[in-house]
Amino acid sequence: TVDNVTSRYNLGAAFSIDIASTYKSNIEFMNQPIVNNNGLNGVVVSYNYFGYGGCGGISTNRNWYNYVPYILSTLGNCSMTVDAEVRPQPGTIIKFPVGTKLVVNQNLIAEGTEQDPIYFTSLKDDSAGLENHPEWRDDDGNCIAGLACDTNADGSATSPAPGDWNQITFNTDCSNGCRPAT
Repeated sequence: TVDNVTSRYNLGAAFSIDIASTYKSNIEFMNQPIVNNNGLNGVVVSYNYFGYGGCGGISTNRNWYNYVPYILSTLGNCSMTVDAEVRPQPGTIIKFPVGTKLVVNQNLIAEGTEQDPIYFTSLKDDSAGLENHPEWRDDDGNCIAGLACDTNADGSATSPAPGDWNQITFNTDCSNGCRPAT
């Protein structure tokens, strides 16, 4: 459980979940953490192999929270699999590095609302979720560089484009009640 935490000025990600850990790590946020000026301003979900955030399979049920963006791996051009149940809360932002795809072999239950949509977007997208996080916006409504909206910590140097990330593939038989995200 993470409550009333600030992560700033570190070289890596503000937070990281090692999906290969025998401890089946997850982060449960109790309140909005403050993240700024980190190497990555979010939660990296990856298979940690000697310090490198690679792709792998999510094999433990997880809830993802809408406080900071989730980043699927730190490597591009790889596949992250869902081999359990992943349930992002309404308003959760899930970002993909270049070429990364998500392969759903079990359940991805992503039920956003009109007020709190769930975003699947490029790591370069600084606009996702700004409507729900006024603390990330300047007076003109733009992302403030270095905050969680600037997940890749490059200010406005990059912007999202078609083809930045690969796709979400559902390889599951939904006869057991899985509900693909829209």
